Amino acid sequence: MVANLDADAMSDTIGTIYAAAREPTLWPQAIERLRVQFDGSRACILRTGFDPHTLHSFVSPGEFDRIAMALEDLFDSYRVLESRMTVVPLGLVYSDMALHGPETLRASRFWKEWMAPRDMYGGLCCRLVARGNCSWIFDVQRGLRQDPFDRTETRLVGLLAPHLVRAMEMSDALAAGRAAGQTLDALDVGLLTVEADLSIRSANRAAEALLAEPGSPLLRRANRLAAGAGRTDGRAAEALRRAVAEACPGRGGPLPGPGHDIVFEGAGGAEGALVVSVAPLGSLDGEGRSFERLALLALRRASQAPAAGFEAQMRLAFDLSPKEAWLMTRLAAGLSLKDIAEEGGIALSTVRSYLEAVFVKTNTRRQGQLVSLAKSLEPAWGRFTGGQS
Repeated sequence: MVANLDADAMSDTIGTIYAAAREPTLWPQAIERLRVQFDGSRACILRTGFDPHTLHSFVSPGEFDRIAMALEDLFDSYRVLESRMTVVPLGLVYSDMALHGPETLRASRFWKEWMAPRDMYGGLCCRLVARGNCSWIFDVQRGLRQDPFDRTETRLVGLLAPHLVRAMEMSDALAAGRAAGQTLDALDVGLLTVEADLSIRSANRAAEALLAEPGSPLLRRANRLAAGAGRTDGRAAEALRRAVAEACPGRGGPLPGPGHDIVFEGAGGAEGALVVSVAPLGSLDGEGRSFERLALLALRRASQAPAAGFEAQMRLAFDLSPKEAWLMTRLAAGLSLKDIAEEGGIALSTVRSYLEAVFVKTNTRRQGQLVSLAKSLEPAWGRFTGGQS
């Protein structure tokens, strides 16, 4: 038997590869499809340079656990072979017998105890991707009673290899995107992507919750952002429309400058108000042009009080004592020294001594300067992480 060179079969194999790029659980099916395409006895995409206790490989269905255990037991023998595999140029298709030499390969414990029992008597390999000290290598094997691979089949591996590389890159990019989405969902700040007409393209959980709150000054209406309940007189809504229009660049046009902050007052005025930050969002080409008319909106509740965890962050940032961090937090909340003394049930002179110590540790000299410093640190720690370190 030889590889299936039929155009439809090739198209189906490539389609299976890209399906696996979108859905990682389909990689074993894609590898099995490649094995069938080449009429092989075994096939895999193996990661080299790994710790055998944390194996990450794509193998034929049912093989993962077995190869993990085998490589752990046969790791020393395998590592000798691996040292040659990792220096082969990327994209070069080679025979494992030619690379290692038939006598060397078949004398190895790895071949005797792993390859031969699984009818792996001659393979075509291609080093696809290299990252750091790791490489990913496609390997398809033929059995003892099968014909060796010929030049046509070698060229076929070379034709399929770029598709495997691209699919693996796509798979990594999609995984990173999913991880980023999970991270954004974990944030307390609401994040939205919108089009120039305020149509909502995406929203994280915090944004959905803020827009759905009863009495929210901003809401989702027919999948668009719209002013809701509250004392906003329309100027904020118009400012948001203009800011989003500016942040959404024309197709092929340059990105605009810095974004905008807009306050939508709640029913109680400043109490319950939403602050909306607007910034451009788009994919850039090599000349800095955007091809997506999107803007990124960050929604957060306006609050005079520092976010939860702010006091602990001040302690870490400036090596403050608990009392000093408490003082800095209360100043950031707008309290006077007299108010702080009364709240803490301590003498005003004691509060002033705390303040002097904080001045030294923060390299500030005036109370207003200290409050400004505290407020400038809050967005990174409190506004966008909910006060979690």
